[in-house]
Amino acid sequence: MLRKLAAVAALLVLAACATVPPNPLTATSRQAMYVKDVQTAWNLEAKGNPKPKTDEEKAKLEENNGKLDARLKAAVTDAFATSPAGSEPVTFKINIKQANPGFLGSVTADVSVIRISDGAELGVYKGVMGADTSGANGGLLGIAIAAAMKPDSIGIMSNNFATALRARFDAVK
Repeated sequence: MLRKLAAVAALLVLAACATVPPNPLTATSRQAMYVKDVQTAWNLEAKGNPKPKTDEEKAKLEENNGKLDARLKAAVTDAFATSPAGSEPVTFKINIKQANPGFLGSVTADVSVIRISDGAELGVYKGVMGADTSGANGGLLGIAIAAAMKPDSIGIMSNNFATALRARFDAVK
């Protein structure tokens, strides 16, 4: 059931992004590389990020962000595990700008493609977003049902993020 929800959410995110921004990498350079590593960096001073008011809220936010960090790395690694399969190793550095993990949450980041051999930044995918939309299209009833089912929101957000990044990576320049 959760896989169906994740698939529907991924389709909704992709449908919302009907126009894909220009690809900063040429098809030739994309085919010559393979993703060896995925790293994250957090820049949460930006507007719109939740500010914990109590120590309990702070601990919960740190726990959720830790889970999101691990799941983002795993989802992006899986999305690029076999393709592209060139000979030039690169690192995807995910610079998280906004994170609101949890039910109907979202994550937004800029993803830099760094060539490992010389540390050169080959391109940046700006504003890549992943969201949990598991109950949003069902109106209040859909939200209530999704909340009762307690879907893996962090997993859904991470998988949607990896799908959006993959779509932008594969887009024709």
